[in-house]
Amino acid sequence: LLGPPVLSAVIIFLVLLPLNFGISKKRSQLQETQIKYKDSRARLTSTILSDMKVLKLHGWEKKLISKVLGIRTQELQALKTSQFLFSASLASFQSSTFLISFIVFAVYTLSDKTNVLDAKKAFVSLSLVNILNTAHSFLPFSINAVVQ
Repeated sequence: LLGPPVLSAVIIFLVLLPLNFGISKKRSQLQETQIKYKDSRARLTSTILSDMKVLKLHGWEKKLISKVLGIRTQELQALKTSQFLFSASLASFQSSTFLISFIVFAVYTLSDKTNVLDAKKAFVSLSLVNILNTAHSFLPFSINAVVQ
């Protein structure tokens, strides 16, 4: 199974790597945005609580509550997008094992008429892909840690 099938697996792996790196980088930017919104909301809430008498006197409660809720909505949107991107990154890494196995077997069997995929070759190849997947499964978390 060495040769073009393994080369195709490496190409798929190298295509998915920058994709997931980009997703992690965008996720890091969204986390920074979320932290800014959280700080802004905490400062506004602190101001509201410290100046409660003045706010009640002038009737500004509803206006400030809507302002706090608006900031909270933006914060939650950044969090939701960040978690969606993280899920997409995990899904692409988990599906890459199947994709790599499928492509390796397809290239092997289609590259030459004499290449016959028997059970011995298939199970050995799958066990090698699973060994690769063990190290490969920690990659999204490593990329995320490096980006942060």
